[in-house]
Amino acid sequence: IVSLVGSNGAGKTTLVNLVSGYLMPDSGKIIFGESNITYASAYKRIKIGVGRSFQGASLFENATVLDNVRTPLFSRYGKIRKGLLPADGYTDVTNEALETLNIFNIPDKKNLSPKDL
Repeated sequence: IVSLVGSNGAGKTTLVNLVSGYLMPDSGKIIFGESNITYASAYKRIKIGVGRSFQGASLFENATVLDNVRTPLFSRYGKIRKGLLPADGYTDVTNEALETLNIFNIPDKKNLSPKDL
């Protein structure tokens, strides 16, 4: 989805809630790519790339920009971390996080605190 536009009450939030699994439909199917995700768990949805973030997103101010970008990737890769331990050794996660920083033209800021951006 690039954009979801509509007047108040048009169903934008309801659609996002249905696709993300926050709500279950009364009827019909939710198809993502080739997969029927109508009743898929949040974990399964995340594994295939369907996720949701809320507007009130928070950053870990005591972590680096790179760690803030890496953190949500762990669930998609099916990896478990306890707390904010160093993520060294997770090459796939780190590489994707670095690609994301490149997209936003800030790879040189990876070791900064988010408050210094």
